Amino acid sequence: MRFQQVVIIFSFALLLAGCSTVKHFIEHASFDAVVEDGDFEVRYYETLLLISTSMAKEQGDESSFRKLFSYISGKNSKQQEISMTAPVFMDASKSEKMSFVLPSSFDLDNAPESLDESVSVENLKDLKVAVVRFSGLLSQANIEETTARLMRWIEERGYEISGGAFIAGYDPPSSIPWFRRNEVLIPIR
Repeated sequence: MRFQQVVIIFSFALLLAGCSTVKHFIEHASFDAVVEDGDFEVRYYETLLLISTSMAKEQGDESSFRKLFSYISGKNSKQQEISMTAPVFMDASKSEKMSFVLPSSFDLDNAPESLDESVSVENLKDLKVAVVRFSGLLSQANIEETTARLMRWIEERGYEISGGAFIAGYDPPSSIPWFRRNEVLIPIR
């Protein structure tokens, strides 16, 4: 293979990987890692201020993501644009709810109210969760398989499950699947 061909192939591979892995310098939800065990972790979130909406089967501009994105784009009581953060949380079992984490500069007192009554601001406190990371698509099969792995890990370690599983997605759907950062989280005691 000629040198130019190698350079072109290598450059294309870097460009392709970069499209999925470049971090956009967005704020991530803050937590303390209590236990780290390979792909598994126990985390403690002191507080998570979320905006949330139902994930009913909606179409077009009424989709869950669009409702939340509209809120952070200024469709709120203060007409204030709010920075996107990571991750986006979704219920794992029945796809009932989607939530964005508000930046750490917000609390219940200064977070704008939603102009859409189906979007609410909620504050989770003292959340302890078992977590496992996985890459790939957020398909039902991947979620179920990863959730089962995490439940086995929780049981083997003697933790008690205290709530339903939820999913955290860190990357946009346009990211290359094997470079995506996804997580299953299960509340524990």
